[in-house]
Amino acid sequence: MRAIFSLVVAALSLHLARAAAPPEIPSTSAGKVLAGYLDAVNSGNKGKLEAFIKAHRPDRPDALDRMLDLRWNTGGFDVYSIESSQALDIQAVLREREDNGRYDRMSVTVSDGDPAVITKITLSLIPPPAGAPAPERLTQQAAVAAWKAQIDKAASHGTFSGAWLWAKNGQAITSGAKGKADREKGIDNTLDTRFRIGSMNKMFTAVATLQLVERGKLSLDDTIGKILPDYPNAGVASTVKVRHLLSHTGGTGDIFGPEFAAHRLELKTLQDYVKLYGKRDLQFEPGTKWEYSNYGFLLLGVLIEKVSGKSYYDYVAENIYKLPA
Repeated sequence: MRAIFSLVVAALSLHLARAAAPPEIPSTSAGKVLAGYLDAVNSGNKGKLEAFIKAHRPDRPDALDRMLDLRWNTGGFDVYSIESSQALDIQAVLREREDNGRYDRMSVTVSDGDPAVITKITLSLIPPPAGAPAPERLTQQAAVAAWKAQIDKAASHGTFSGAWLWAKNGQAITSGAKGKADREKGIDNTLDTRFRIGSMNKMFTAVATLQLVERGKLSLDDTIGKILPDYPNAGVASTVKVRHLLSHTGGTGDIFGPEFAAHRLELKTLQDYVKLYGKRDLQFEPGTKWEYSNYGFLLLGVLIEKVSGKSYYDYVAENIYKLPA
């Protein structure tokens, strides 16, 4: 989905001013790892990515897929500025190559060793820095033309496959579909093609949760343990609240990694995830920091089932997807 938004901005961000020469990355341990990370991602080369991961991210076997996805969605990165640099920590502002009007902040912390191993890495979208080139504003007609040209280019390279619709005041401006719904069978996408929407489902989980809060079935300050008294980890159950799960501040961790890879085919229900991950401890004290948590939203699904008396899927279908009469 992020690739689609990148295409939108790329199509509208024509005639950018020429950027200044990129700053030099410090030759500290952290700087060298950052440079190696960017070189591997920008290459899009599986062998180079695997070599980097083996040396600097040996504990994250899933890093290859994530880095390839990053390359696919952004086209790679150029360093715009170095915000801070120490021997084992570095923070930089990066400009995305697919759309050089989008900027990200990357922070890298490494171990004191040879090779230096990444102990923490974050990447977050930020507003354009002060002084960054601003895109020229286009007319609606020019924007549609630029959009279609960008879509055609991306589809021809295989980096866009999907459908789109722009609307204003309830009226469609442009719509269409490009790419293949099934490459092996040669089936084209159409406006009726169904797509997996991934983490966009979190919007519906959040709406369902807040509906139940509005109806008095839940409180934002309810702990997991209040709703699920048999939750496997008592410390998690007694400290993590509904508001923490909604805001990714619960410290409940993610689901992806070696355990997920080993048990992926066994994970069929929400309770299967609780059985696999429910005993582990918190990664930080709830409410003290933000960290994206797929597991936290799975737990919201479990709470929805408990207080509504319905499966998550039935509740969402009846209370969100269903059109009013």
